Amino acid sequence: MKIGIVVHGPNIIDSGYAIKLINLIKNYGDVSVRLGGTMGRTAVIDASLEDVIDITRKLVPSDSLKIFYDDNVDLIFLLNYGKSDVTGQVFGYKVYNHYADKIADNNIPVIQIERPGEADGSIIPWNNDLEIVDELSKKLNLSVVSPEEVYEKHIKQDDASVNQRIVHGVSPGENIMVNSVVIGKTNSDKLTLIAKDNHIVDIVGGELKQHGLEKLGEVDLES
Repeated sequence: MKIGIVVHGPNIIDSGYAIKLINLIKNYGDVSVRLGGTMGRTAVIDASLEDVIDITRKLVPSDSLKIFYDDNVDLIFLLNYGKSDVTGQVFGYKVYNHYADKIADNNIPVIQIERPGEADGSIIPWNNDLEIVDELSKKLNLSVVSPEEVYEKHIKQDDASVNQRIVHGVSPGENIMVNSVVIGKTNSDKLTLIAKDNHIVDIVGGELKQHGLEKLGEVDLES
């Protein structure tokens, strides 16, 4: 079996899990590995993995996935280590959908391994139901999260009639900036901005600063 692996970001490399996962996946077939994005290049070099992870081309992650699609591999892995399960799963959702828009037939299984070694780490089979997912989940002690769960939990807006914008990947205590204006501070890892008549009127998961809202003025949350 031909397997393509896309490694994204420095965290998965610096944690040591990139090479651990690559070696584990080698048990399932012939493996080729390339970097997705540019942020991990220095980490690859520092870890002396240039002979393992191809960093010769600067490509966004979805294009790195597409290269393996064009090479007609049998299986593609996306390895990532987001700063939280939210950022990691939303990242995977966006990358997978960008990739799916670039290909003709979505017939190659894509599996994301997210935050290995962490209690909230997960494996996401984006378009498949392969036995290898359950096997790796047990070996790595990671939960299997479905694409539907990612969509329902992080992407879908509950009430389409409300003009709102979900902000992904926040942490408590961070400033909330809209159009370069600080309008509040988070007190949760889930944040939703709510607007009426093109003005932000409420927030879920944080506290608004009135002065910042006055300075911000009208805003289109969709853009």
